[in-house]
Amino acid sequence: MRTFILQLTRINFFVAMGAGVLALGWCSFLGLDDAFIFSSLITFSVCSVYNAHRIYKCERKLSQPEMNDWFAKNKALVKTTFFISFMMMFVCLRMLNLTFSQYILLGIGVLFSTWYVVPIFSFRLREISLLKAPLVALVWTGILVVFPQLKSMHFTLDFMAYALAFFCYFLALTIPFDIRDLSLDATTQDTIPMVLGVGKSRWFAGLLLVVSILIIAKINQNSWLMFLLIPSYVITAGFIFATKEDRKDVFYAGLDATMIPVGMAFYLVS
Repeated sequence: MRTFILQLTRINFFVAMGAGVLALGWCSFLGLDDAFIFSSLITFSVCSVYNAHRIYKCERKLSQPEMNDWFAKNKALVKTTFFISFMMMFVCLRMLNLTFSQYILLGIGVLFSTWYVVPIFSFRLREISLLKAPLVALVWTGILVVFPQLKSMHFTLDFMAYALAFFCYFLALTIPFDIRDLSLDATTQDTIPMVLGVGKSRWFAGLLLVVSILIIAKINQNSWLMFLLIPSYVITAGFIFATKEDRKDVFYAGLDATMIPVGMAFYLVS
């Protein structure tokens, strides 16, 4: 069982499922009729992008030695997962009647996701000091939160506040992964943990969660949403404050999976 969970972790199953459930909850909260298709698109998109990153980095020995060794033994599994998720992503796209602006935002997300790992103009976006975590949070907010709403182009102040709350949430989730990557990131590349240190970075991520939940509490009148969200955020905070540089992959898969109860909270009150 432990080996099976590790395999699921390393083919990015948990981050894809977390993203998909969160997208389902948010799209249902927005009242979209095709919420399930949107969430399926997000699930397969995240799975394909993250596995593409895995293939690119491991084939160039840019990941941790343990991950590179695992990939060498499981290359077929990763590439098959990428191929299937990539094909299913296009199936979902064909089922959705997307607007021009949605395709533009999706294209920007693909560009940033690629440029984040693959050098363009001789550098990668993640190499820009202090941009690594905010860029990831911005792309996740754009694709999971803004992308579905672009179909109606109905951007109220409340919606923009929700987008800000989700940006803070995703930024908080991203900081532990920067802590994990401290040994891989170049010393000339300043990330939040490099500037603040591990301890202060954990507290900063915790503060971002507090800001996120306070924004949602301010604009939301449904007490049931807060009743369900607060325990979800507490679980996320528990993972953040338990983050250490030497934590195993399964720990970070658990952190990714904390998106599931957040998504379920929005789904249950939709």
